Amino acid sequence: MTITRQTRGESLKMSFDQDQAPVCFCYNLAQKARCTVLVGGDNKIAFERKAGDGVLAYLPQSRGILESTSGENVLGISLYFPVEAFMEMFGISKKLMNLMRTWPNQGGHTPAFYHQSRFDSETRLALWQILQCPFTGKARELFMEAKTLELVALKLAELDPKSCMETDEPRGRIMQQARQAHQILVERMADPPDLNHLSRMVGLNRNKLNTSFKKIYGDTVFNILRNARLTKACSLLQHTELSLVEIAFSIGYNSQANFTTAFRRHFGQSPNMVRKFGLSKPVTKPISLS
Repeated sequence: MTITRQTRGESLKMSFDQDQAPVCFCYNLAQKARCTVLVGGDNKIAFERKAGDGVLAYLPQSRGILESTSGENVLGISLYFPVEAFMEMFGISKKLMNLMRTWPNQGGHTPAFYHQSRFDSETRLALWQILQCPFTGKARELFMEAKTLELVALKLAELDPKSCMETDEPRGRIMQQARQAHQILVERMADPPDLNHLSRMVGLNRNKLNTSFKKIYGDTVFNILRNARLTKACSLLQHTELSLVEIAFSIGYNSQANFTTAFRRHFGQSPNMVRKFGLSKPVTKPISLS
């Protein structure tokens, strides 16, 4: 993932020439850009993007020019995946790859494609959450991975909601693997594996794991972990004499300030208020810890 924030005093005109390009997800939040691309043989086309445009592209064996005007604030987020990893990690079907084809196959490569659209409110929210991420360390890493998966899922769903993912694995086995992942998170709450490691531990790719979590538990892996941590913290506040620092560390927060902020956002009360008076209202989304 790359996050770009800057103000350009002068216009930009940059040439590029790439053979093994990655699969790219690009989101323009504040700038206009024009890209003229020559892919494979003589397939030349110009693309213009403005603030609010999102692109999914794979342009192997391509060259061209990227241009933007002077004096503009540049704010954008981009995700990059090697094409083989992209197909494996997200269970992308050959049917979907063919659906995304924009140019004829060149030299045995996966078909080049370029899909551009205005991003919706869900995508915009995920992008701003990335820009305003309050976490550090492993919590930040998990958060960014979860948001990356969310952006990929939203973009792929635009193309073909029914055939984005392969469906040849038995549903029951996938659900069992997701429950196993949930149990690992609960047992290792203070020092959880990152999303890649957790996926490998249970034998699912990251997108299937997150999708299964949403079906079973109603939320992403990151949110389930955060909510479980905070639910445990609430119990510790009311039933132990541990200090706030001790509670924060015991559930995996490296900073008492970050813990307090997350707790207040989740429960609408500070940890000290809950310790003194208890919860003033029930949790809207109870999280199972077993």
